[in-house]
Amino acid sequence: MKQKRYDIVGDIHSCSGEMFALIEKLDYKIKDGLAIHPDNRTLAFVGDLWDRGPNFIPIFLFIRDMYEAGLIEIIQGNHCDKLKRLCKGNKVQRTHGLDKTELALAEAKEKGLFDENDVRELIEQWPYYIILDNNLILSHAAWKKELRLKSPTSGKVRSYCLYGPVAGFHENGMPDRIDWAAEYKSNGETVVVGHQVVKEVRNINNVWQIDTGAVFGGYLTALRWPEQEIVQVKSFQKWDNSKFSDEIL
Repeated sequence: MKQKRYDIVGDIHSCSGEMFALIEKLDYKIKDGLAIHPDNRTLAFVGDLWDRGPNFIPIFLFIRDMYEAGLIEIIQGNHCDKLKRLCKGNKVQRTHGLDKTELALAEAKEKGLFDENDVRELIEQWPYYIILDNNLILSHAAWKKELRLKSPTSGKVRSYCLYGPVAGFHENGMPDRIDWAAEYKSNGETVVVGHQVVKEVRNINNVWQIDTGAVFGGYLTALRWPEQEIVQVKSFQKWDNSKFSDEIL
């Protein structure tokens, strides 16, 4: 049986121009709003599709249509989870770019494109992790082997997959992240994550970290699998000017 081939995309954060540029660079062709690869490759996303950046609406429409057509693999990121909770009416802080997404959602609703229920129902279908071809694991923030015994939609895996382990918080409010990948011992499986921004793609102990900070003026990155080739597009500009952005890249 021929091995499936994937193009795994890091955190987009509403950078739609960079997303479509990367998809084009990966040789996908857009037809009727769907991205199709001539060699039958599949796009996969490690979460955090929105917040912080400028263009929530086109990304939501594209991802929705691709998912409903069965053309992508996708997991939730912490920003996906937070938007889902907002759309359910839960009390959440409009921080880290969620305020931008909320305004864009109101615009989409006014135009009759989609509403809170559409957003919530879509995200609720996505797991917290996914295993492709038995040994390729996508999780947004972090992974540990015992999670494999738990359902990918279970609340028991939610916190670790979405946020990863932290040792506390720095004085500036940023989490003190534990470098779990440096201690990870692979049994042959490969793990691909986003969430924690790195200046350059990091590959350690069969763990790929591919969030290279597109929204902060870095790059939007894809990992081609099984080739293990990195494909990137430079951010069109620095979209996030929050007080933390200069410390991230």
